[in-house]
Amino acid sequence: MDGPYDGASRSSEHRVGTDAEGPSRAGHAARTDVSDGSRAAGGELAGAVPSDPSSDGYRLVVDLSDPSSEPGPEPSVDGAVPGAPEEGAPEEGAPRGASGASERTHRRGGGSGSRSTAGAGGADRARSGSRRSTPRRSTRKVPQAMPPKGSRVLMRLLTGLALGAIVLTCVELGPFASLLFALAVVLTSAAEWFSALRKTGHHPATLVGLLGSAGVMVAAYSRGIDALPLVFVLTAVVTFSWYLFGAVRSRSTVNVATTLLGFGWIGLFGSYAGLLLNPVTFPQRHGVAFFFAAVITTIGYDVGAYAVGARYGRRLLLPAVSPKKTVEGLMGGTFGALLVALVIVSEISPWSIGSAFALGLVISVVAPLGDLVESLMKRDIGIKDMSSVLPGHGGVLDRVDAILFALPATYYLVVLLGVH
Repeated sequence: MDGPYDGASRSSEHRVGTDAEGPSRAGHAARTDVSDGSRAAGGELAGAVPSDPSSDGYRLVVDLSDPSSEPGPEPSVDGAVPGAPEEGAPEEGAPRGASGASERTHRRGGGSGSRSTAGAGGADRARSGSRRSTPRRSTRKVPQAMPPKGSRVLMRLLTGLALGAIVLTCVELGPFASLLFALAVVLTSAAEWFSALRKTGHHPATLVGLLGSAGVMVAAYSRGIDALPLVFVLTAVVTFSWYLFGAVRSRSTVNVATTLLGFGWIGLFGSYAGLLLNPVTFPQRHGVAFFFAAVITTIGYDVGAYAVGARYGRRLLLPAVSPKKTVEGLMGGTFGALLVALVIVSEISPWSIGSAFALGLVISVVAPLGDLVESLMKRDIGIKDMSSVLPGHGGVLDRVDAILFALPATYYLVVLLGVH
């Protein structure tokens, strides 16, 4: 026997003993109002209320809706809710394809609760499908294609020949032209160093470093070696003042150190070109011969180290500093420096075979030291090349790092041996 609450699981409305048969049948009407099957557990008994003021019967109303929710509109005879979208029509704001999914789900499950759930699920699937159909833009950086190895070697060779032609022209023109060439190389190298520091988050006093480098070279050429300490002290004082009086107020200790490092490593070492070219210290173009010997012997070392190391290099020299420098390259560079010194330098006055051989030995020691020092600096600040000014070579400092160490070594060798 059905009780007054059994209709909650069958339909949205169930009557027992309806009043439609007229007042002749006295009785009671039981009405169960279920707005959603999912809310049956939260209902409450509203109580018995009169079914009609003109009748003496009562109608028992059981409200199984959520007390916190507002009552919905009364269903019509055909079960449709007034104001709701027609069956099969997409919801407002839903993407295309959502209505079809909702209609198919409604046919399978039926009921207002199933219809709303299926419509939401269809809309979610339509939205996810739309997202999947849109191609994602890749954020991965595509590496740039490197030129073939043969073209890189050719570019390197052509750049080297062009630089060699400039050096020969300046040497032929005399000491002052050679000084101007050396000054341009040193200032470009110093500018590359300070630029690399700025790219890696440092703030060196670039203007002070460049002016100090230029000043020490001019002073060495015009006043000799006695002017070097004075220029160094003045550059250091100006550098400290640069940070002391607020030109830059960022990590003063580190930035003072990097500024003076650039001045000492590039400017001060490069100033020995001015000392070698000093016409008073080394008259009769002997200074030009010393400067040229230092440059071409170092180039001989670089060429020998590159040729032998690239072909036969197996044992790494200092892998923690430079992963490409090998013991075989060092041996090839030593052979190249000695070959150039004995074949070419010994034929230039005032060099002799003995002094030229000594120069080759000295260059074979200091040139790899210069290469490794620059590799150490680049690895520390996290860059590969100082710049890309020279095609196939990188930056100017990448090419003259060994020459910067060869210039003071040549100067003191000439003074020690008394070559004149």
